[in-house]
Parts: sequence; C-alpha cells; structure tokens
Amino acid sequence: MSLPIILKDCSGNVLDLTGYSVAMQIRKFKSSADAIDTLETSDGRIALEAEAGKFTLSFPHQITETYPVGKLVYDIEIESGGGEITRVLEGTISVSGEVTRV
Repeated sequence: MSLPIILKDCSGNVLDLTGYSVAMQIRKFKSSADAIDTLETSDGRIALEAEAGKFTLSFPHQITETYPVGKLVYDIEIESGGGEITRVLEGTISVSGEVTRV
C-alpha cells in the first residue's frame, strides 16, 4: 500500500520541499523506546516529489503484517537542508488482525 501526501501552506499553496528529507516513525506509545516501523526518504520508503510538495509513504505487506494489533501512534517530520526539523503530521493508526489467509 502507498499513501500520497501533499503539503500546502495556510493559503493553499503547495510547499516546495526541494532540499528537504522526510521521516516517519510508528510506535506503540509516544513514550515507547523502540519504533515499530521507520520510513525515510533515505531508505526509499518515502518517495519525494519536492517541487510538487508531495511525498508518498510505502507500506509493504511483509512489513505491515508484523505490526501489533491495536492503536499505534505516528508522526511525520520534514528536515530542511539546513537541519531545521518540523513535524507536519501526527496521529493514530488502528491495526486490525488479518482475516484472509489464502
């Protein structure tokens, strides 16, 4: 599964992400020491279309099938070429157990 996201400013203009990297982590709790999953532009799990302000998150089945059932938390941060880190999204993910096994 892949999930495209487009970042816009308060006026609705697409943000140019040229020179930026993107990272996402998923954890059981905000305070959990270990991440359940990490996605980054550097590992190819986040594809960046910088001028379009778009990045696409990649969730291969062989990875998501290892997620624990229940609610998980995540956030997504962008980092400028100068090292400024900004959290752009955060929330919860609800994981249900797989039913179909054919």
